[in-house]
Amino acid sequence: MARSVWVHVKNELLESVHAEQAFCSIVAEMLLLPQFRSQSSVTDAYRENFETSLLRNIAVGHLTRLQAGEPQTRLVVLTVEALATAVLHDRLCHRALQTLAASTPDDQVWLRAANNWREQREHWLRRAASTLKSGIAPEVWDRGLSMAR
Repeated sequence: MARSVWVHVKNELLESVHAEQAFCSIVAEMLLLPQFRSQSSVTDAYRENFETSLLRNIAVGHLTRLQAGEPQTRLVVLTVEALATAVLHDRLCHRALQTLAASTPDDQVWLRAANNWREQREHWLRRAASTLKSGIAPEVWDRGLSMAR
């Protein structure tokens, strides 16, 4: 596969990482706010962010190595695994956010901001995965999916 494909997938994934950073920042701040601090869902979302951030960064690292010309198949499978596992943890984080109570207009502003960045991180992750899937053999994609946890 041409290095330009890896660049394209990596650029889409970096957009997801950018949105992830803002989302993580908002959730971390929400932990300090009295109206959210007592809700276990914000802690759950915060913990899931460790997984989602790590997995995105691992995938970026794999793509960086692929761009550098390292052997492909294993790294591509591992990239698929990281992306697919990130999707699973994104869903867990989304579920946690959905259960947060927002009793005031200010609380709703916080949740809207968090959800905006969450949607962006998920959108760009899906785009990166779709671009990768379209450029690799189906059996390589399936191998990576089967490893997702």
